Amino acid sequence: GLWAAYLDTVIEFSDPDGGRWRLRARAADESGAGVAPEFLRGDFVAWVITAWNPESELVTAERNAAAHEELLADLEAASLLALPAVGMSSDRKWSEDSLLVVGAAREWVLGVAAKYRQNAVFRWSPEAFEVVGALVPGQASRAWVCEPI
Repeated sequence: GLWAAYLDTVIEFSDPDGGRWRLRARAADESGAGVAPEFLRGDFVAWVITAWNPESELVTAERNAAAHEELLADLEAASLLALPAVGMSSDRKWSEDSLLVVGAAREWVLGVAAKYRQNAVFRWSPEAFEVVGALVPGQASRAWVCEPI
């Protein structure tokens, strides 16, 4: 279903020093502990949010770009660290410009997701890679792998 598809999303992002990382759910038969990039340190919570394609309906590149700029302004106004990210399907046929946001409160993130008509956001912590419903209720989680690229 929808949640399983969302959990197959691969997130590529840049860290504050310009290093590139790939975050994804760990396959059931894959071993190893999830090691997060150094800048996240300890007991972090990071969110991945986009303003693209409201309610998963494709819109023009111009509308997506304008919404992304507005989302960046919202994050700046809230003094949150927002790092460039791209969420993509494992086959790379679909992708959306996104932001990896560190240190935001759950209610704030879900409020912003609702503002941009997003079905869900991702929540990443040492424990799990989760899909958290915004417009669509529900959530699902898996173990994760984060690798330098």
